[in-house]
Amino acid sequence: YLYKEKDTDGGKLKSGPAWDYDRAMDNGTTTGWVWELTHPYWPFPFWWSRLWSDVTYRKELACRWTNLRQEILKTDSFIVYIDSMASYLNEAQERNFTVWNVLGNSSYATEIDSLKSFLTRRNNWMDVTLAGQNVSIPQFYLPTDSVFCEGSLYDAGFNGNQFSYNWQPGPDTAAIIFPQDGIYSLRVTDGYGCSNQKEIDVRIAQPNANFTSIQNSGYWTFTPLDLNSVSYEWIFGDGDSASVMIPSHAYSAMGTYVVSLTVIDSFGCEKTFLDTIQVNTVENSDITLLETLIAPNPFGNKIEIELKGKSAENTNVNLLNELGQTVLSGRFERGANTFNLATEAIPAGIYLLRIDSGENVILKKMVKL
Repeated sequence: YLYKEKDTDGGKLKSGPAWDYDRAMDNGTTTGWVWELTHPYWPFPFWWSRLWSDVTYRKELACRWTNLRQEILKTDSFIVYIDSMASYLNEAQERNFTVWNVLGNSSYATEIDSLKSFLTRRNNWMDVTLAGQNVSIPQFYLPTDSVFCEGSLYDAGFNGNQFSYNWQPGPDTAAIIFPQDGIYSLRVTDGYGCSNQKEIDVRIAQPNANFTSIQNSGYWTFTPLDLNSVSYEWIFGDGDSASVMIPSHAYSAMGTYVVSLTVIDSFGCEKTFLDTIQVNTVENSDITLLETLIAPNPFGNKIEIELKGKSAENTNVNLLNELGQTVLSGRFERGANTFNLATEAIPAGIYLLRIDSGENVILKKMVKL
């Protein structure tokens, strides 16, 4: 029967409950709708045929049937269910047909086979008949597995705005931000209710931009915890920056500095980490540098160093690259206060010159063109 919901509950017409699912089997035919197979003692409600006259109803019915035939109403599912129930009732059917001998010359097994044959042919007829409504399962693209950057948006809406979208777990929208690793399913439904569902195995990429810092004789060395990223961008907080994995940096003034590292991993995902350091000592003071001549800067094939008014005995010279590695080294000869560091063999770049006399350390940034 039909009944109408209250306006406060939506005001829609509803049908139900449904019963007598075997009415289509009355005449043993596998063709024709049940309302077409008239029953002399129990006529069918008139609205069954009236509903069939509506184009939208027929298409929505065809979509509902098509969806169910992909899932619980598959022929294989019918057969498995019938076999399982036949086995479950096998002992009881012997007692039943002993008392009620209605099988005649048939048998329980024959009746089961007949039921399976009828339902298979009946479902096939419905498949062919409803195919005439020209509906189909929506086709859409969803990768079976993928890696997404933390917080990034994936939008399946490129498949078309003629569909509605439902993520499980997730929103009823085409776009989603995956909160964590896992299996997510997307159901896509067209305007008549035909739907299709696919799954995606999601992994969230979370680059680690944390780093450690250590001060050593007037300069700082910064080391990222993740040494497998493809890009490192450092900002030291004093206007200088670097693009190497493990940089060394000398600060020219004491104070508090905020150092940031931005890394990009192999998936293109980016993460930034900030840390605050306190610089309490600066060994390459202006007074020390004024007493030392270091030229030229930028340099080419050599760096000339002169320590004015100082004994250069036991004074070592080291040239460090941006990774803090020593690439060239030398030592002032006894009694000499000048030294030339040959630099022909090293590539162009930014370097840190370290002059260590044992009592004092001079650090100076140098550039080779």
